[in-house]
Amino acid sequence: METLAFNGITATIGGNYHLANIEGLLIGGIEFSAFNIPQSNKAGFVSNFAHSKVISVDIAVRGSDMADFYDKRQALLKAIYPATNQEVEFVYTTEDSQVYTFKGYLRTAVNEGERSGSYQTVGFSVYVPSGTLTSGNLNSATLAQTGVPTGAVLPWTLPILLGTVSGSATLNNAGNGYATIDIQIFGPGEGFTILNQTTGKFFKVDGLTLNSSQTIDIFGEQQTATQLGTSIFQFVTSDSEFITLAPGNNNLALYVDSGATSDTQAVITWYNTYVGI
Repeated sequence: METLAFNGITATIGGNYHLANIEGLLIGGIEFSAFNIPQSNKAGFVSNFAHSKVISVDIAVRGSDMADFYDKRQALLKAIYPATNQEVEFVYTTEDSQVYTFKGYLRTAVNEGERSGSYQTVGFSVYVPSGTLTSGNLNSATLAQTGVPTGAVLPWTLPILLGTVSGSATLNNAGNGYATIDIQIFGPGEGFTILNQTTGKFFKVDGLTLNSSQTIDIFGEQQTATQLGTSIFQFVTSDSEFITLAPGNNNLALYVDSGATSDTQAVITWYNTYVGI
């Protein structure tokens, strides 16, 4: 069932919080997929907001009686008013249960339509600075060496790769925008580089040694690199960049300068990312 959820409110087609309309940026004549989601939004048509990155949402509040109506309307207004100019996460679910999320700011005052008995439409606008949304399904891939016995030391800069004959790991970003990634590197080893061979971008941690029980955590969206919660930016080379996945297939590799064994690996996680609003 098609839904839009935020701040404890879930609006659905035909529900007590009826998702009456969503308007965003029109791209190529696609409905609520201005986000370029392949599904069509049955709730309403997506119109052109002149690249303002604004979504206009109309939710019709319905109640089983007047008391129920007032309770539901008050709950909706409480979810909107306190959040004005604060970042809010929205979760959009399509009719075929595909889940997408986006973060935006409630920027305009609530527009309450004319009330008719226990029915009233409440409208508001959301500013989405990134102009993107992400799939709600987390993708994961492990970059691990193959064909090397446990405890063996790898040669200098030998790539530790996902087990493919071509010697590279292929990660797919099914969206149409660049996707940030999170990386967890597991020791042992010293000197670690994650390279996206497709884009040429890399992130290198130089001079840091991990034993077999230690890890490095690199978070792309937050742009942090830590070990046990402590920043390790003093080990990150100045030419490093937080890696993203281009739309489509990306070949990634983990390089270790020395001391790696078959236990050394990196786990990459990402959400498919869509651009449009």
